[in-house]
Amino acid sequence: MTGHLRRAQTWKGIALATAILVAMATPHLLWLKQQAAGPIAYAGSEMVPQATYWLELQELFSFALTNLGRIAVLILALLVIAVWAARQYKLTPKSARPPKIASQLAASDRYFILFIGLAPLALTMLVAGAMKIPLAAHWATTFFILFGFFSFWFLRSADDTALLRKTVIVVVILQVLGAAGYGLARGPLADKSGRPSRATFPGAEVSRQVHATWQAQMQTPLTLVASDTWLGGNIATHIGPQVQVLIDGDFGKSPWVNEEKAEKCGMLVAINRSKVNPDQIDNEVIALMAQTTQHGTLEIPWTKKAGGPQVVVEWGIIPPRADCKATAQ
Repeated sequence: MTGHLRRAQTWKGIALATAILVAMATPHLLWLKQQAAGPIAYAGSEMVPQATYWLELQELFSFALTNLGRIAVLILALLVIAVWAARQYKLTPKSARPPKIASQLAASDRYFILFIGLAPLALTMLVAGAMKIPLAAHWATTFFILFGFFSFWFLRSADDTALLRKTVIVVVILQVLGAAGYGLARGPLADKSGRPSRATFPGAEVSRQVHATWQAQMQTPLTLVASDTWLGGNIATHIGPQVQVLIDGDFGKSPWVNEEKAEKCGMLVAINRSKVNPDQIDNEVIALMAQTTQHGTLEIPWTKKAGGPQVVVEWGIIPPRADCKATAQ
């Protein structure tokens, strides 16, 4: 603590800043609350409390371990740089050996870095733990922005330019190697070994086949796909921008879809029935599939490995009505 929080003037500033923040954020929060499929609805669906605190502890451990793995490359970079800096430190005469970088900062600056860098993560885990709320690992992405500043407590160097140059070189090399290794493992190696992943998902072929099925049976262009975000997004993206996705068959989640036009002009319904990593199937999509007049199933190899996993997609068509053309115009 630097003593600033013991001053009345500091708390007046905090109170004023808080009041301004509340005034600025309140209209946005009120608007978000009115959105059927906005961030608040998403948070509400995701933040279902665990049954016991033991399950919550397991979730928090998994959350922490996953994020530790995500910054493993940065930790490795810090270790490499620290080893180099330690060697330089030993070669420097004792009278000229520099202190750690953090000790050269003002106490208030050190406190600011630690507080801003660690408090969000600590508070999030404490609140989630107390309320038994599971945390998704990707929610912590912004918590590690100040990771580089934590190196100040480990590094020391008499030549700041040399330290900066070494840091840039090491970080860039590790990031390039990490990205290349991840891409190779999730792409070509997974494809050859028969390990299904989203990187090897044959989205283009799935889209081509279901679109061909629609074109063979319907006289009007396909403009709407009812499915989950991943499968529906793959189909729509590969066909073209004229195709919209009715997410999970729910018009509340898809405000860009005109419900009246959808009812008149029909849609393609697609459900991922793959045995490996099947997507969650919402009741709305199942209800729409029950309304289809033509339906079937297609199977496509997920990878290039012979006898490997298959992508199984159940498709169905709700045909356009006679008044679809008038609605489109």
